Amino acid sequence: MNVSTGSVAQPEFGRRLREIRLRSGLSQSELAEGVANPSYVSMLESGKRTPSLEIVLLLSRRLSVSPSELTGTDLTGAESEAGRRDDDYLSLQLRARSAMELGDAEGARDAFAQIYRRAAAGTDAYWMTSAGLSLESVLQSLGEDGARFELLEELERITRQQVSDVRLRVLTSLADVAWDTGRLRRAEQIIRDALDLLRTEGREGTTEHIRALGMLVVLRCDLGEVEGVDALVDLMIESATRVGRPVTIGWAHWSAAVGYAVIENVERAVAHLTRAEELADGFLNRGEWVWFCRSAASILLSAGASLARVRAYVEQAEGALRHHSQPGQRLRLSVVTARYELASGDPASAERRCVDLLASTDPQLTPVDRARVLELHARALATLERPEPAIEQLRAAAQAYEAMGAYRWASRAWREVDRLHRPR
Repeated sequence: MNVSTGSVAQPEFGRRLREIRLRSGLSQSELAEGVANPSYVSMLESGKRTPSLEIVLLLSRRLSVSPSELTGTDLTGAESEAGRRDDDYLSLQLRARSAMELGDAEGARDAFAQIYRRAAAGTDAYWMTSAGLSLESVLQSLGEDGARFELLEELERITRQQVSDVRLRVLTSLADVAWDTGRLRRAEQIIRDALDLLRTEGREGTTEHIRALGMLVVLRCDLGEVEGVDALVDLMIESATRVGRPVTIGWAHWSAAVGYAVIENVERAVAHLTRAEELADGFLNRGEWVWFCRSAASILLSAGASLARVRAYVEQAEGALRHHSQPGQRLRLSVVTARYELASGDPASAERRCVDLLASTDPQLTPVDRARVLELHARALATLERPEPAIEQLRAAAQAYEAMGAYRWASRAWREVDRLHRPR
């Protein structure tokens, strides 16, 4: 093993790993527990993957042998060096965890960032990934999406040779933040990479595969690209039904409902929402109930459903938010409330709410939501017989959609501009 680079000789390492594992009476699944996934152990044993020093150390502890015995190379110096380094990292990690417990997210961010920078300087992929994922979660809680996107882009590069569960976690988080920052095409490519990874690993039809399909369904609808959406939804629902867990089936129907509502396929949106409602108790915790109620109200508004039913969901979301501090969800619920106000014949309240939403900086609307609020604001202004500012808002919405690659929705906004320009 080359201690400076952390590489081992394959297929010799795989042969030794298999031999020691069998001697220890462990299956691949048992060996993988707490270290990696079974498929990764299988690839190590076949020589298809090369482990880092960190993986070697974890496997040797699991097998109760020294790293030197596992690799057939003297790693005494590497073990001592790794131990000292791990002690330093663990000290910083404890400091970060303590900061989180005290509500000091900035302190936790700084401590995890310090681990990440030190690990990066020493090309320590294990600690870079561990600290990086913790740092990403803190950045998400702080709403620092720009820094979060840059971090995850770097983690995406360094996890290409790591275990699939770690890589999948990075890919799904990166797709999420790319989406939230208006990088819809990048988000689509990342989700497709995640689906390719799951396919390669033979994990099609799993919960992870179903969630990735759901993300792709909603994203393609956000882009206004409806071709193939029905087939994706059918595959997602079929796979979720085979899994048989209410949490998975409910989430799949909810994703389909959200996607169909975006592309204004009202009948299918309501059908999937109804099924998700039936399963809600099985797949939602109290915090998730907020986004479910908000989404349900939005879907029902698109369907032209009873305003009393819409209002009931809005009120349930408002009640849940009183017990859960979720600034982003509160902002998105305000978007739905503005739509409700306009639909219920109160364009003045909807217009004022849109002004507040567009001015919000902490938290900010995502680029997709901002474009939708610009359109909503234009409708409220047009209803109030203020066509000139309405046209201005529609132009801004069209340009925002174009910047995201959502050309179907940009075209819709431009058509509305033309309509408002026509003499009455």
